[in-house]
Amino acid sequence: MTTQFQNLKRYLKSIYRILIILISALIILFLFPQKGSFKYEFHKGNPWKHTTLIAPFDFPIYKTDKTLNKEKELLLNNYSPFFIFNENIVENNIKKFKEHFDSEWNNFLKYQTNLDTALFNKKKHITYNKCENLIKEIYGIGIINNLNNKDYKDVISVKIIKDNIAGHTLLANIYTPKKAYEYFIKAIKEKISHKSTKNFIKKLNINSYLVPNLSYDKEKSKQLKEDMIANISLTNGMIQSGTRIIMQGDIVDENTFIILSSLKIEYEKHIGSQSHRYLLMIGRFFIILACLAFLALFLWNFRRRTFYTNKKILFIYLIITILTVVTLLVSKMPFLNIYIVPIILVPIIIASFTDPKTAMSSLLTICLLTGYIVPNSYEFVFLHFIAGSIALFSLHKLHRRGQLILTTIFVFLSYSLTYIAFALTQENDILNIDWYILAWFAGNCFLLTLSYPLIFIFEKMFGFISDTTLIELSNPNHPLLRELTRKAPGTFQHSLQVANLAEEAIYQIGGNPLLVRAGALYHDIGKMNNPVYFIENQPPEIDNPHNSLEFNESANIITKHVKDGIKLAKKHNLPDQIIQFISTHHGEGKALYFYNSYKNKFPDKEINEEEFTYPGPNPISKETAVLMMADAIEASCRSLKDKTVESITKLINQIIDKQIEDGKFNSADITFKDIETIKKAFINMEINIHHSRIAYPKEKKKNE
Repeated sequence: MTTQFQNLKRYLKSIYRILIILISALIILFLFPQKGSFKYEFHKGNPWKHTTLIAPFDFPIYKTDKTLNKEKELLLNNYSPFFIFNENIVENNIKKFKEHFDSEWNNFLKYQTNLDTALFNKKKHITYNKCENLIKEIYGIGIINNLNNKDYKDVISVKIIKDNIAGHTLLANIYTPKKAYEYFIKAIKEKISHKSTKNFIKKLNINSYLVPNLSYDKEKSKQLKEDMIANISLTNGMIQSGTRIIMQGDIVDENTFIILSSLKIEYEKHIGSQSHRYLLMIGRFFIILACLAFLALFLWNFRRRTFYTNKKILFIYLIITILTVVTLLVSKMPFLNIYIVPIILVPIIIASFTDPKTAMSSLLTICLLTGYIVPNSYEFVFLHFIAGSIALFSLHKLHRRGQLILTTIFVFLSYSLTYIAFALTQENDILNIDWYILAWFAGNCFLLTLSYPLIFIFEKMFGFISDTTLIELSNPNHPLLRELTRKAPGTFQHSLQVANLAEEAIYQIGGNPLLVRAGALYHDIGKMNNPVYFIENQPPEIDNPHNSLEFNESANIITKHVKDGIKLAKKHNLPDQIIQFISTHHGEGKALYFYNSYKNKFPDKEINEEEFTYPGPNPISKETAVLMMADAIEASCRSLKDKTVESITKLINQIIDKQIEDGKFNSADITFKDIETIKKAFINMEINIHHSRIAYPKEKKKNE
């Protein structure tokens, strides 16, 4: 029954992995652009590698973006936005001006001597007419509030709608309130010579009557601009069916490249038509599935431990799906460049929780998926694969923030140099290179700084442990390690030595040194509950408390430190990966000192082996296996009386061989070659630790 349950559980896990891959494929398929795929790959400046191409149907020659932008620019030079002439503003302000003029003129007369009424009335009439005519002249041309409005500051002329009739006027001739006032004052000085009359006009506050009478008609102007752009022809001629486009071996020049690009557009429209849509979807689904299956096969063959960890499979495919979906969405936004998508986040984040080879295969997978839908797919895949590889080589393990900054610089340089190399082969002229794309590369690299928060988010979501967290846990100032130092200083020193041994060994065979170091520092924290019962914490002046206990009681205290350690670790929210070191560092072994002592004292008495056995389980990874070896060796080498090269070598070989014989490493992904390398590393480390030292001579006193 148990076997059947285990088989069912294994089948369900396999189905779960398959569902992850299928759901990822369907999500990506759903967001793929609904158009066909051109079956020829071509690049400007390169030879045509396919057979002679004949036009399969009539198709238009589309203008390039550069040509269209130039035509658009030339056309918009003749664009004249609409302004509405407000007659009411003119009439109201002239009316107010007349009232104010009459009032001020009456005040002006009070201070005049030898008053000639007829002469002053005539003078009033002349002065008013000159002022009114100037105001009407200015309003006739028009006053606007601001000439530098972004909607029309670059235009040459405008259309002013007056009485439903639009007339053209140069924008430079139109007044602002300031320019209108300055013009009025200048003109009035030329028209009026009498000083007292000039002073009178200055008191009239003319600027309050010269207000904007032209209002920008945004809607009508926008519609005009859109109509002008819409009238630009997108094509420049036709290619008839049966026309030879290019022969095999011919160089794809500028003109041929435009024709091929036009054929590609029409071909993809034709293939993506409703009648072919179902076949298109089926074909695409299997292409996407092939890319995702490639990654699964890589993991199954070379990273089987990752493949059988469903949490990691979900994480890897989730990251790839998210970045692929983002790329697909950006490709549909004309105002964004496809190179803004930080695809290199995929290998950086995956490498933080797995290994560089898994990250590299994930990078290749997403490059294949996204390269299928973007223009210039070979260039796109090449650029991202090179930049992603550089990121992995330079970053490898994300230990410090400075590493990420340096990596972004390397990535930007690899993007830029590779792009320029491609551009030179296609354009043959450095002036024709689109340098603005480097800004998109810079934006892409800036988004790589999201690595740290994203790693933290995925760490919490999936219960992973990153190198940054391991560095924090390995800090001796961690509260739990500080407590261990205070309560069980001998155990802490033992843990440090074990950490040094295990870290060196894991470097030699390949693994996660930060993980094994953190695990080693915490593996014996359970001894804090009863520190004096462990030999490394016993002061020399006290008797061993085990002398007053029965062997099974002592064994129970010794083996209990594993369970106590697990409880403490959970209480302090240590990650499961660290707890794994605590639970497996003795495996399912026995407290041999007390077990053998009990058997020797009571040879005929039946023994309850559970009382002397650690709760286990045995190590299940390379790192936990190395820790078990390092823990046993450090304690045994410390107890050696004669610490010679021969005795240390013999002891290390005996301990590890006994562990192999007892099957302690049967569940761990470790080879005999790894174990031999570990032995050599331990021997070298222990010999260096216990090397002989020079005895310093004492200074003799004069009387001696």
